[in-house]
Amino acid sequence: MKNKFLQTLIVSLFAFSFLMGQASDTPNMLYWIGGKLNIKLNGGINSSVGIGSGSGVFGGMISPNLNYGSTSLFSNPAELAYLKKANIFFESKLGAGISNMLSQSDMKKQTTDMLKDTTTFIFTPGTYRKDMEIGEQEIAQVGGLAALTGAIPFEDYFVLGGGFSTPVDFSSDLLINGISTDLASSKIVAENETKIDIILKPTILAITKLKVNRVSYGLAREVMNNQQGQVAVGFTVNRYDIRNFINLDLDFQGMVVLNNLNEYYFNDVNDPSIDPAKNESNNLFFRAKGNYRDTRVGFTLGANYNPANKNNWLSRFNFSLVYNYNPNFVLSDNSALMESYQPRFMVGRFSGKGDDKFDVAIDSMDLAKPNLTKPTQNYFASEVLIKMPSTLTVGVDAKFGKHNVSLNVIKYFNEMSYQFDRYKIGKDMSLGIRGGADFVFPEELKGWSWALLPIRFLYLDLDGFIMQLFKKYTSYENPHYRFYGGMSFGDPIVDGFSDKDTRKSLRDMMDLPIPAEFALARQYTIMKNINVGVMVFGFPDMFFRFSLGYNI
Repeated sequence: MKNKFLQTLIVSLFAFSFLMGQASDTPNMLYWIGGKLNIKLNGGINSSVGIGSGSGVFGGMISPNLNYGSTSLFSNPAELAYLKKANIFFESKLGAGISNMLSQSDMKKQTTDMLKDTTTFIFTPGTYRKDMEIGEQEIAQVGGLAALTGAIPFEDYFVLGGGFSTPVDFSSDLLINGISTDLASSKIVAENETKIDIILKPTILAITKLKVNRVSYGLAREVMNNQQGQVAVGFTVNRYDIRNFINLDLDFQGMVVLNNLNEYYFNDVNDPSIDPAKNESNNLFFRAKGNYRDTRVGFTLGANYNPANKNNWLSRFNFSLVYNYNPNFVLSDNSALMESYQPRFMVGRFSGKGDDKFDVAIDSMDLAKPNLTKPTQNYFASEVLIKMPSTLTVGVDAKFGKHNVSLNVIKYFNEMSYQFDRYKIGKDMSLGIRGGADFVFPEELKGWSWALLPIRFLYLDLDGFIMQLFKKYTSYENPHYRFYGGMSFGDPIVDGFSDKDTRKSLRDMMDLPIPAEFALARQYTIMKNINVGVMVFGFPDMFFRFSLGYNI
């Protein structure tokens, strides 16, 4: 998949790639300088608000025994009913990242493959080439507030909760500059051959952002508590605000040179041969921009049952049933636009098909004004369609002494997909499964608890270790260590991509099970009422997350 990304990046985004579909006019590439690639991916999918409670787009773990406090609002609102005190909670993300996702050898290989494409140009072996260099590259999680929740019990009647979270926060920035190439051809006029050099120095900037904010309000109540067990029910109303920003800017600096003498520049406002009064232009660029947004409301219904009779072996189990309705989103921007110019010796449109297919006709070039350009009418979609599946989750908790094991089975309704114009990618979700375990460690460092230190080091439990050493002052207690994971299954959705290899690569990727939630997390209590949670590692949550919950 990485090679396909590189191939698409080089072949599709390089500025001169619009010289396609030529036959007799295929130019020779006299040299190739690859420039420098800078790419940065920020943010990601936040699926574990509450140290695993499952606030994100994949469902997450539902487990009333894991003590999520007011963050249960995002997973199973029925669990709010078990709060006996008011609770407030906040979670933050640590800014961190990794680099070196692309290597110079990858760029060299993909450049070699691209230069073999004789349908676009002819690159003679031995011609000067300099492969694209890799500049700044990073996959990072942006630090900041991830969630804020609160809940208040009203005696024995009900518990009211509310909160804010950001399930998705993703952005990508791509910049390619320093590319330079010379495409040479010729035109015969009155039996005289004119040598033509098209020298291009493009700069490519692509910025995309996708952010989902959610505000939730919930209510829960215990409806039964007797010898037959405990039953709690709850519901949450979720208001989603989704924004998708797209900005593409391809600036083509360059010129047409005739017979190595006369130079005609693109994007030259001082060119005396260009007459704007006659609608003449030498602009050469491609710009597209859209800021799409939609707001919709969904809801969550939850129930929890515990056979409370202590003489019954079933009392160690908890059973949960949760239905989560997610609406479909139609993000719109009526002012979204694409503005572009192309040389007049080019016909059709870059995105055209059939008779409107893009082509180059060197023979139609006006040698008196070879840098003349014309505006194009490329369509830019005013809507983005995002679909998220609704879910029905059945959860079971089993206690083994102080420890707990959880299992969730999820049935998905509808697909998970992203569609822009005719391009659509996603997965027709069918089934998901989550599993996790929670272990309670000793509160004091003595005896066999020293043997657990390697596990605590795995969880990067330095803060907990310090709190435990000063237990006299911190009242350190109730340390939990958790791991959990899950997968989601379904059929791939890939539509609108004309290139066969691209379709196959995307389908192969989307056909794989989606790792919905994997994490190492821990939690402990200090000062009797403060719950400290740390997610050491997670996927797709990525890196370090820290939370505090306070019982008032």
